[in-house]
Amino acid sequence: MSDPVKINIGCGTRKWKGFLNIDIQEAVHPDVVMDIRYLEKIADNSVDEILAEHVLEHFPVWQTQTILNIWASKLHMGGYMKIWIPDFEVLCRYVVDGNYGKMAMQSIYGKQDHPWNYHCVGFTKEYIKELMKNAGMTVTVCESKMVDIYPNLYCKGIKNGHVSV
Repeated sequence: MSDPVKINIGCGTRKWKGFLNIDIQEAVHPDVVMDIRYLEKIADNSVDEILAEHVLEHFPVWQTQTILNIWASKLHMGGYMKIWIPDFEVLCRYVVDGNYGKMAMQSIYGKQDHPWNYHCVGFTKEYIKELMKNAGMTVTVCESKMVDIYPNLYCKGIKNGHVSV
């Protein structure tokens, strides 16, 4: 039996052992330099697990469904997708309540310290679950989690193959 194929897409400087770490930026020295919107070097139905930590919010809202569909196409049936994204609902509450000014703004708009570090879309639990379902995923976990002072959504889905049109 071969080892599971696991990919960490948009890895930046966070490279995980046991994963093929992929990023478009050569400067961060990923295992593979590739545009994660397309994953053109990854065969369809060949991946056991996709990890996308703080990646999806960097693409325009009109691209997010297509990107998730492409990512899901790389998973074999029963493969997992794990997504971490800023929790837009909690961040909006922070802003309205006057809390965590700089942190909330950075989480909403990105750190903006290089051309890839801008946020283009915000996600709520309902919205990311809908996008994942449309990509042929059964969402098994979608919960708000604090990481330090940053509110995040962690969503995990299993490929079921029923892509919504």
